[in-house]
Amino acid sequence: MELIQFQNEFSSRGLNVQGSNAYGEMNGFPFFIQASGAGTSVTFMTVYFSLETPAKRKALKVVKKELAPIGLVAVDDSVRNRVYFRANANAQDAAGAMQNAIYKLTMAFMTNSYRASYICPICKQAGCDSMALIGTGYVNTHRACVEGNYIKTLQETNENENKGFNVLALIGALLGAIVGSIPTILTILFANSIYAILYALIPIASFYGYKLMKGYMGKQVYPIVIICSVLMLPFMELMTWIFAIHQEYGVWLTVGETIALYFEAMTGGDILKSFAFPVIFMALGIFVACRNFVHTNEDFKHDADSVMRSLIVRQPQQTVQAQQPVYQQPVQPVYEQQQPTQPVYQQPVQPQADENNSQNGTF
Repeated sequence: MELIQFQNEFSSRGLNVQGSNAYGEMNGFPFFIQASGAGTSVTFMTVYFSLETPAKRKALKVVKKELAPIGLVAVDDSVRNRVYFRANANAQDAAGAMQNAIYKLTMAFMTNSYRASYICPICKQAGCDSMALIGTGYVNTHRACVEGNYIKTLQETNENENKGFNVLALIGALLGAIVGSIPTILTILFANSIYAILYALIPIASFYGYKLMKGYMGKQVYPIVIICSVLMLPFMELMTWIFAIHQEYGVWLTVGETIALYFEAMTGGDILKSFAFPVIFMALGIFVACRNFVHTNEDFKHDADSVMRSLIVRQPQQTVQAQQPVYQQPVQPVYEQQQPTQPVYQQPVQPQADENNSQNGTF
C-alpha cells in the first residue's frame, strides 16, 4: 500500500489524516493509526488506544480472542496505559479489516469496563472537551491547553532565536556530556563491561545541558552535541585509568602523570583497539540521540503545529440511529460540559463518507 492510498482509504472512512497518521474515535475511545514502511510505501499499520488504567491480563485475553480470527494480536503497553495492535497494510481490504478490528477491540474494552483516559496530558486535569495527537497517542485533552501550549512554544522559540549564540550554552553542553559519561565509566570500572546503550546518554545529556543554559536552538546544535560527545572518548579513557590505578595500587595520579603513563604503557595498536568499540558505540549513541531527542526550534514549532492541526473540539452530542451493528458506532456518552466558545482554530473539514460512517473522526 502506498502512503497516498493509506490517506485516501481512511479519509474516505471518516477519519482525519495527517501525514502517515489517521485518527478518530470509536465507541468513546480515541485512537490513531500509524503507517510505517520505507519511503512512500506502507508495510504495516499500527493502531494505538490510550486507556484510563492499564489493561488487566484477563481483559487482554478477551481482546486477543476477539482479534485472533482476523489474524491480529493486541499488545499491552502498561507503562503508558496503552493497547495497540499491528496489521499488514498489503493484506486484502486492509482498511476494512482494520475498521472491523477497531470495532471489536473497543467493544471488548466496553465489555470489560475499560474507559478512555479523560485526564488531559498537558495540565493533568479532568473535564476534557477536545481530542488531539499529543505525544504517543490521540487522546482527550482541553482545547485551552493545546492552544496555550502552541502559543507558549511559539513565544519560547522566537525568544530563543532573538537571543542568538550563547557561550555559556557551550559550557552547559560540555558539562552535560561529562554527566552523561559517568554511567559508562562506572560500568567499565565495576562491571568490567561496556554497554552500547549507555553511550546514547552522553549526547542526550549534552543536548539538555545546552538547552538548560538557553543555547540557541538552531541547526548548529547538532555539531555542538556531536563534538562535545566525541570529546568524552579520551575523557572516559583518562578517568578509567585514574580510578583503575587507584583501585590497584591505592594511589591517585595527576592528569599529567596518568597521560604520561598511558602513552608509555600503550602502543599505537593498543590505543586503536582500546578505542575501537567505544567509537562505534558513540556513533550509534549520537545517531539515536540526534534522531529521537535532539531538537531545533523548527522541530519544536513543527511538533506544536502538528498537535494544533489535530485538535478536534467535541460537538454537542446528537442521537444516532444505529443501522449496521458491525461498523456503526453506538450512541456516544454525553459529555457533561459547557458548549465551547467559537474556536479560533476550526475543525478540519471531513471528507464525504458513506452512510455507515459517522462524522468528526469516527467510523
